[in-house]
Order: sequence, then C-alpha cells, then structure tokens
Amino acid sequence: MNLWRSILDQGGYTATKGIVGVDPGGTTGIFSVIVSENAEGDTGTLTSWTQVTRDAEVTIGYMLLTMKECGIPANRLNVAIEKYIITQRTAKLTRQPAALEVTGEVKAVARRHNARVWEFTASNAKKFASDELLERVGWIGRGRSQRHARDAARQTWSCLAEVDFPAWEATWENQVWTVDGDEVIEVSMDEIMRAGGMDDDLD
Repeated sequence: MNLWRSILDQGGYTATKGIVGVDPGGTTGIFSVIVSENAEGDTGTLTSWTQVTRDAEVTIGYMLLTMKECGIPANRLNVAIEKYIITQRTAKLTRQPAALEVTGEVKAVARRHNARVWEFTASNAKKFASDELLERVGWIGRGRSQRHARDAARQTWSCLAEVDFPAWEATWENQVWTVDGDEVIEVSMDEIMRAGGMDDDLD
C-alpha cells in the first residue's frame, strides 16, 4: 500500500512534483515533499522527514520509488543535496568523508531513478530557509534532535523555489491549500516505508 497515494486519492489531489532534500553525513537528514493539485487548481503539500545513520541511499531510493507510484513522472522528480566546497579547513572535518560518501551514493540513486539533482550550499540554504520560516510554514520544528532533517528541509525549500515557484510562493505566503483543507500534512517516513512492506530500521 502506498500511504501517500491513499492520502492524495482521499483528498482528490493529483501529485505533480516530488523533491527529496538531503543533508549528508554520519547522520543523514532527509526531508521529502510531494506537491499536488486538485481539479479546482488548489495546491497541496505532503511532507515527511527522517534521520538515518546508515543506508541513506536505500531510504532515498524508496522515497523516489514511492513518488513514482504516486504518479509523478521521472522528469518531475528532484533530489536536492547539500553542496560541499572543499577548503583546507573542511578537509580536516571528521564529518567530511561520510558526507562525501553519502553524496556520491545519493547521486547514484538519483541517476537510477532519472531524477534531477540540485545542489545548494549550506550557507545559502540557511539564509533562504531560516528556522523561523520552516516552523512558520509547518515543515519542521526547531528541536536539536531534528537538526539534520531541518538542514535537509532547507535543501527541499530551496529546490521547491526552483522547480515550482507558484507552489513555493503559496507556501511562503501561508496560503497553500492542502489535502485536508487545513494545514500541511506530515506523514511519518517510517509509516510510508512500512505501508509499502519495507520494514527498515531507521535510526
């Protein structure tokens, strides 16, 4: 069962685009959004996030597959991942090797699904999507335990502005219509994967 598809069908919405934002590292943050529309032209947004300490590419691949099952064509699938600029300082950071490894794996998964890859630097993404903004639009809170997923949400937010500016603008203005007619719906990524028969251990 595709949980996202059942929610969309129930609300009378059709998925139009999918974005998976990624903050790579020893703990990888993942933030996904499906943009949808109904017959009246109202915009809906489904979001989900998680943090994993291993096999990030498996989770991301599954999210892309789930988006395809929602009817999103490959040319409207997007993966946004933090762009690293290597300097003498960053080369010494312990997180760097893990981040670069995850980045390579994620890009390979995106290619297999024919998804477009976007890269935004952490500094630019944070300027564009502050903690206050993400909280305001209902995407994710400011708890420290969510910081990697929150950084992934910044990547997703930056990508949404590039691939669907009207949906981004509507969300920014807090006027976005959603599948329950009230607020952005957040679905547990664990629920999505288990509903599809993938009982993965997400750390």
